[in-house]
Amino acid sequence: MSESVLHKFRPRIAPRDFLDLMIALLVGCFQMLILFGLPAAVIGVATDSFFGVFIGFCGSYVFFSLFIVTSVSIDSRGMSFKRMFGSPRFLGWSSVHSITRPSRREVIIQGWLWPLFPSREMSPCMSSLGHVRIDWSGGYCYFPPQEIDRFLDAINAYKKTE
Repeated sequence: MSESVLHKFRPRIAPRDFLDLMIALLVGCFQMLILFGLPAAVIGVATDSFFGVFIGFCGSYVFFSLFIVTSVSIDSRGMSFKRMFGSPRFLGWSSVHSITRPSRREVIIQGWLWPLFPSREMSPCMSSLGHVRIDWSGGYCYFPPQEIDRFLDAINAYKKTE
């Protein structure tokens, strides 16, 4: 493959079925309660105002959103994760050990719920299906490409040329 070829993949956001939607809503409500509600409540108690609760909730949301992965680009050097903060940001092919398809259960427990922040799956995804698990020398993370087969084909094409 040519050095200049770049494949860019956005995360799938929509749930894949009704069960996916219900799981995403349940987990999402739990995450919102802990990640946004708890800081908002503490600020609300400290300031004794509803405005403090509102600012705490919005501030927590904005802070969390700075860690979201909005796309992954793949080229001959490796994988680049588009995000403001957090890791990974770039993985060279030599540091990538494996890329596999995890189960729904694994994504929910290890991708979304533990650790809660920063979670190992930091995309705005409402689906626990169709993810890839990327294992590298510093740990692992999850990503739900919109087109998983095209994503895996791009990975395989570059891993073969390594």
